[in-house]
Amino acid sequence: DGTISALAYAWRLIGIGETLLVASLLTALYPALGAAAGVQNRNEMQRLVGRGLATVATVLFPVCAVLLVCAGPMVALVFEHGSFGPSDTRRTAAAVLWYAPALLALGWREVVVHASYALGDSRRPVLVALVAMAVNVAGDLTLGPIFGISGLAASTSLSLVFAAVANTWLLGRRHGAVALRSVPGVVVRTAGAAAAGAAAGALVLWVLSPPADASVVGNLESVAYTGLAVLGVFVAVLYIVQAPERHLLTEALR
Repeated sequence: DGTISALAYAWRLIGIGETLLVASLLTALYPALGAAAGVQNRNEMQRLVGRGLATVATVLFPVCAVLLVCAGPMVALVFEHGSFGPSDTRRTAAAVLWYAPALLALGWREVVVHASYALGDSRRPVLVALVAMAVNVAGDLTLGPIFGISGLAASTSLSLVFAAVANTWLLGRRHGAVALRSVPGVVVRTAGAAAAGAAAGALVLWVLSPPADASVVGNLESVAYTGLAVLGVFVAVLYIVQAPERHLLTEALR
């Protein structure tokens, strides 16, 4: 009981992140992709796709870290009102925890799929989507009965990560529109910085130790302080290692 509701409420949080962050960051990129594809400028296409992927990783990795660390207080802050009680919060937070990678995968997939469309290739993204759907169903039938809500959410994230990786590889190998050798560096640098931020956020949340029945203000403080800790350490690590992505946050805000 409550499994479908918990998954639906958790996905609403992911949907908010996709709408506010992914759409706002990438919408301006699509006309440029179409223009570069129209004149068959492969170097410009690679530059635009690389910039889009780096922006997605730089913005969404810390957001995913916040979701991983602060899922409970965040769900309680947004949903725990009326008949939505602490047990509902726990189930929904478990789904958010395993849905978190899906937010990054959605943003990453948007960049490479739109680049494929700009190049006139819609067949491969559709084929990848069909295989990803099969991965999702297989995960639901295997992970769902074993791990419950967490397994169902994880299977969705796994299918989206698969789609993002497969579309990126196909775009690079078939059209040369992705510098595939540079992708691991972007992921490692931003993921490492996000991991450090997540550790700092977890420490802050442990120090705050919000009770299960914390007030709205208490949950808001927990989410705010944890998010600031994650973001602060994330940016600091990028600057310490002199990562090229350290400038993308300010540029994305502009």
